Amino acid sequence: MKRTINFALTSIDGVAERLENVRWKNDGGLTALCPVHDDHRNSLSVTVGDKGRPIFHCHSGCSYDEIIDALRDASSSPSDASRKKPVRAKAKPSDGMKRAHFVGPNTPKPDFEDILGRKPEATYRYANPQDRTVGYVVRMKGKDGKRFYQITPWRDGDGTLRWLIEDFAKPRPLYGLAELGQAEDDEPVLVVEGEKAADAAQSLFPSHIVISWHGGARAVRHSDWLPLQGFDVVIWPDADEPGVEAAEDIARTLRSVGAASVKIVELPDILPKGWDLADEVPEGVDIKALVRNAKPSEENLTNFLLSAKTLAGLDIPPRDMIVVPFIASNSINLMYARRGLGKTWVGLTLAKAVALGEDFLAYAVPEARPVLFIDGEMPLADLQTRVKAIGAGDIDNFEILSSEILHRDLHALNINREEDRELITAMLDRMAEEGRKPALIIIDNLSSMRMGVEENDNSALDLILLWLLSLRHKGYAILLVHHASKSGDQRGASRLEDLLDTTIKLSPAAEPSDAGASLELEFTKTRGVIPQPAHLTLHLVEDDDDVLEWDFGQAHKMAPQDHTLRAIYNGSEGDGSVPFEKQKDLTKATGLRPPAISKHLAYLRRDELVDKGSLTVTDGGKARLANLFPGETFE
Repeated sequence: MKRTINFALTSIDGVAERLENVRWKNDGGLTALCPVHDDHRNSLSVTVGDKGRPIFHCHSGCSYDEIIDALRDASSSPSDASRKKPVRAKAKPSDGMKRAHFVGPNTPKPDFEDILGRKPEATYRYANPQDRTVGYVVRMKGKDGKRFYQITPWRDGDGTLRWLIEDFAKPRPLYGLAELGQAEDDEPVLVVEGEKAADAAQSLFPSHIVISWHGGARAVRHSDWLPLQGFDVVIWPDADEPGVEAAEDIARTLRSVGAASVKIVELPDILPKGWDLADEVPEGVDIKALVRNAKPSEENLTNFLLSAKTLAGLDIPPRDMIVVPFIASNSINLMYARRGLGKTWVGLTLAKAVALGEDFLAYAVPEARPVLFIDGEMPLADLQTRVKAIGAGDIDNFEILSSEILHRDLHALNINREEDRELITAMLDRMAEEGRKPALIIIDNLSSMRMGVEENDNSALDLILLWLLSLRHKGYAILLVHHASKSGDQRGASRLEDLLDTTIKLSPAAEPSDAGASLELEFTKTRGVIPQPAHLTLHLVEDDDDVLEWDFGQAHKMAPQDHTLRAIYNGSEGDGSVPFEKQKDLTKATGLRPPAISKHLAYLRRDELVDKGSLTVTDGGKARLANLFPGETFE
């Protein structure tokens, strides 16, 4: 008997409306939570077949019939959650509410008058490149001029859609992405300031795709300009100083994301101050000629100069320490060892520690942060076994990109290829947009992820180094896992070490254990504070719960505040001779933020390890330090 399918399920858009946690892929397909089983991670893949019909595959084994039945039940009437009238809500998202990153084409528009209390002057729909609505910008007339509101979709605990007066997720989407998504490769882009100007410019320049951003001249950096990568772009500034400065900011950003070309329109002096393309064109001004004659933006290095006085006065927060004191945000790090020594075990246990906010070996992890582990060669079954063995099977913010799944369903990643570097960067951008930006990225390992090149060729490494630098400047900490050479040093081109913040060498333990992996860990390069202890002997053992962990011979379990205790003892000179005078001085010595320092001091003073009235270690604190660091003297 031939099965019948609800008409709404014959298109991938109709399917997407009835799935949870939908994530679109570059090929137009998607992944989502499977509606059949109790799915905690996206195990359902939906692709588009030759006839445009969706094709379903559950990686957990649910059958096609089961998936269709579940989707048909969810869409049995037009009164399902996705078709309910949006509920008015002016408040911030409450507990349990989740951002809907887009809504389907059949979702009703918000009732703007109901949400805002009066009729808006204008509304502007923001969409993604697949033309799915991501929210609206609403212009209202206020007593002191125009006011703008962002209205975005959210879902409460039962799936009901609610439109909230809540900003777009940052980086914000551009205005005009739907048209950009349908563009031909050679279509030029015109960037203007403001949605009203963009709508007017689209009529004036039908041969261009017109793009704008929300928030005005000073909000350029809050938008995601990556979609303009590869396009020829002309920027039309507003006729005032902030408009020109914004155009220059956009030009710099577009060059950094890889726009094919960037030009800026030179405005004639006869234009009134603040004039834009939504205003009446003055007589004698040929706007089409101005676009044709736009000049390439100058990569003028003088625009980037800072005086020492300006730099000193900038409010630049210190780099967060992910693992104190040797893995910071915005850092590139290397860990290398001979084959089969246990470097993947070290990488996985490090990922677990950061994801949970637990100490890694003898080093403090101040807070739990998301981690991405990119696997380059391990069979999925072995990877699963190791994750379970270290007790990481229930951690949500420890995400893994498996080489076996990629090889089976896409292709093996090779970071020598520009296309694969772009794939990883696009994934990271999507994760950041969804609030899942990893603080630490572990790539295991460098050799398997860059097949087909001579490892000793410094020139072949350059493009990868530039890519790693771009990730570091976006705030990521990266740990590259690599092989050692026969001599015991890191294998391959020496230029790799030039950019590194920290290098960790793993070597066979002098006295190996019969229980499992045994190795020596030492730091061969660090920037700033040298980790203490600078050398550890590690043995992989089972604890009382049969979970694998590293035994490194510490007499007492070290707590995060113990590193702060040690920094207080060492004082401002690092040798215990000059105590700190102010609590804020500890932020530089430890890499921790002031709230964490305050929390640690509260613990240390409660346990009478630090004097209540000063930053002085008590005799009890010195005794604890002597137990924790038996090779050092604390007098």
